[in-house]
Amino acid sequence: MLREDPGVSDPREGVAVALSRGVERGPAMAKEEYRVDLDALDQVVRELNEILRDMGGPRQKAENNTYLAPGDLGSGFSEQAELYAAHDKMVDHLKHDVIGPLEKLIDDFGQKTKKVKESYDDAEAENAVR
Repeated sequence: MLREDPGVSDPREGVAVALSRGVERGPAMAKEEYRVDLDALDQVVRELNEILRDMGGPRQKAENNTYLAPGDLGSGFSEQAELYAAHDKMVDHLKHDVIGPLEKLIDDFGQKTKKVKESYDDAEAENAVR
């Protein structure tokens, strides 16, 4: 998980805080030069990957732990078919409209953060050679 920050009340803000702290304006730097904390970017990538691994739990629960066998909710009542259809529709919604897009969003953000970190690594290596 992201490091706790007493100034962050919403856990979703943790990534933004980690990123904003990863870019610091150097006190003695001129012409708006910035110093990037590559370790902080690397930490964000690791934590996003950990979140993605943890997302397997909700996906598995939506797929496997929500099964309703025929008769689990009773039988012989007029709304039975409608109730089971609504349940199946909700499970499908959770898997495809909630969990899937969330996983994609986290993965996209992680991949982009990784590319940014790699670009800064490359730039740092080039500057070290000069």
